[in-house]
Amino acid sequence: MTSGADKTARGIAFALFFTALVQAVEVRAQSAPLAGLKTARVEVVINGTGLERHPELARALENPDILPEVIKTRLELEIRRSSGLQIVPAAQSTLRAVVVVAVTRVENPTSRVLAYSYTAGINLEEPVLVPRNKIVVRAPIWQSYVIYASSQPNLSEIVPDLDRALAQFLNDYLAANPRVP
Repeated sequence: MTSGADKTARGIAFALFFTALVQAVEVRAQSAPLAGLKTARVEVVINGTGLERHPELARALENPDILPEVIKTRLELEIRRSSGLQIVPAAQSTLRAVVVVAVTRVENPTSRVLAYSYTAGINLEEPVLVPRNKIVVRAPIWQSYVIYASSQPNLSEIVPDLDRALAQFLNDYLAANPRVP
């Protein structure tokens, strides 16, 4: 039998552990080579879940640096500056920057803690033929994401995380498509 004091101590320990928890996990996978890629279009998707009770976080998503049109312009300018990849609105390939911000409640028997998280990254989607039924679907062939979780709301690393993902894409792209001097 556990006493009330033991439950409270465990709850406080859990809350302190979670408060100290700040994690950023990088996920990077390329399932197809980028060789021969000549054109792409750029899209930006920003979503938030659980923000209706957290107006300060919703306002943070209105930061001029993380508005979709600002991110799109930054990505396009860096791609044009750094590589031979042409940005074409009607291209088959889509380079998509994705930001998803979430607030969730983590509960144990003695405490409730809010968890703040975001995922920020870039993927390249292309039409892919599914051999078994000859259907063409859009599928990611390259991606790089950072998953961030904390007990404190902090969106300050979204832009640097997107910049790192773009740098990884450009590095892989240039490795597969070297520039000719």
